Order: sequence, then structure tokens, then C-alpha cells
Amino acid sequence: MTDGPPRGDRNRSALPVIALIAGMLVHAVSARADTILEQVSFPGLGRDGRRLTALMSRPEGAGPFPAAVLLHGCSGMFAKNGRLNARQRYWDDTLRNAGFVTLHVDSFSPRGVKEICTLKDRPVTVWDDRRSDAYAGLSFLKSFAFVRPDAIAALGWSNGGSAVLAAMDREGLPGGDGFYAGIAVYPACRWKGKKRLNPSGPLLLLLGEADDWTPPDRCEPLVGNARERGETVEVKIYPGAFHGFDWPGNELHLRRGLALVRGGAAHVGENPAARLDAAERVTEFLERHLPRSTPQ
Repeated sequence: MTDGPPRGDRNRSALPVIALIAGMLVHAVSARADTILEQVSFPGLGRDGRRLTALMSRPEGAGPFPAAVLLHGCSGMFAKNGRLNARQRYWDDTLRNAGFVTLHVDSFSPRGVKEICTLKDRPVTVWDDRRSDAYAGLSFLKSFAFVRPDAIAALGWSNGGSAVLAAMDREGLPGGDGFYAGIAVYPACRWKGKKRLNPSGPLLLLLGEADDWTPPDRCEPLVGNARERGETVEVKIYPGAFHGFDWPGNELHLRRGLALVRGGAAHVGENPAARLDAAERVTEFLERHLPRSTPQ
């Protein structure tokens, strides 16, 4: 026998209080995210002449800080509630806490596109559109006194990871020195007519060994060719990790309706160990390759 109400009744009576506290915490986190991220816009450099929108955050202090242009995947950068999705919020926190200005460039909304994962004929392309968007973000960041113009990296996921590889390529740079470093997280590593990359700076590729959407073996020719020419290309392959291994709270599931995947479906889901290692590895990679002292 026990004193007081049965266990089930006791738990039920606590639910409203727990729900209230949880709701307050969610509201507080959402409000904090809204105050950290600033909506900005700037001229695009693409063939369509679109003006671009983005979300920007910065560390406390005067700077100048190193910075990163963040490039979303084929689903876009927003969650269903209209806020930045959990993956990009996670990386925003990681980079900002490490002392980086972040700029999340939206390649879809200004063009009236919601997503391109399900589209075989994509209205927003990696080499023509997203590469130009990355450069536009780079140019925008260089206009701020609190940003180090010689310490700007690019970070992207999946389709955005492919855009990072394209943006890091020296061929056809629109002017300037390009990105100082790049991180491509599970990129496709495959384009028509493109057999090698000439990166403008050090590259880091983070790949999932079990990824059946963008398999890591597709990156081997590009990586091998670049390394043979003396380029700095680092690769980390996470055992047992699938596509989206760094997306917090995204349970492993089979995503269907994918236009450019054999069979139209692939597994997507978080691998917490890989996610945590990726955050540490990216921070260390940028600390090692980006200049941090104040330029003269």
C-alpha cells in the first residue's frame, strides 16, 4: 500500500504544471532566438538579379570577428513554424559561441521556391544560383567593420554542401579572393561536366558512412584529385551515420519522394555522437585555418 493518490492520478495532477513550465521554456528559447537573429537583405549576384534575404547573428563585442556564410539544404532553411530550422539553429549557436558572425543565406524564398528535394528539374541550381548567392553573402559580410574580410568561411548541408564546394572553386570567381575555408556536410559531390575542384582555401568534408542519399564514395574522386595536386582537403566519415546526422532531435526515418535518389527514398536522422564530434571538428578546423588576430 502507498500513501496518497494512486501513481497514475499523481502524475496526471502534475501534467498541467509540467506543460506550463515546458511552454514557458519553449517560449523563452524562441524569444531568445528571435532577438539573436537579425533579418537582412542585400543585392544578389545571380543570373536572375534577385535581391536576397538572410538571417544574421554576431557575438557580443566590437570585433572584428571571423564569419561564416551558411547554406541550407534542399528543404530550405525554415521549419514549419517559420523560424530557422533546428539544424541551422544548432550550428548558429555553435559558431556564434565560438566567436563567429553567421549569415544564413536564403536561396529559396526570394525566388518563390519552398523546396527542391522533390523536383527533378530544379529552379535553383548549385553552380548558377547558389554559388552566386554564397558570393553575394560573402560580399555583404565584408561591408561590416565588425567582420574580418580575410576570415570568412562557407558552411553548407547536402545541396548547400554542394554549393559550398562550388563556391570554393577558384574557376570563375566574381572578384576578390573568395572564401578562406569551406565545410561541406554530406554534399552530393557530383555535377555534370565537372571532374575536379580547385579550392580557394582549405576544405573539410563531413560525411555519413551509411548515407544512402549522398553516399560518401561519390566524393572520393574529387578529394583524391585535389589532394594529388597538393590542396588541403580533410575528410571525416562517421560510421553508421546517415544523411542529416547533425540535425538535433530528428529521429531516423525513411524520407520518400526524393527526385534525384535511386528509388526515390533515403534514410535521414540524427546521430548524436557524430553531431557533437562535427561541432568540435568544425570549430577546430576554422580556428586552425582562419586568421584570428586583428589585421593591421
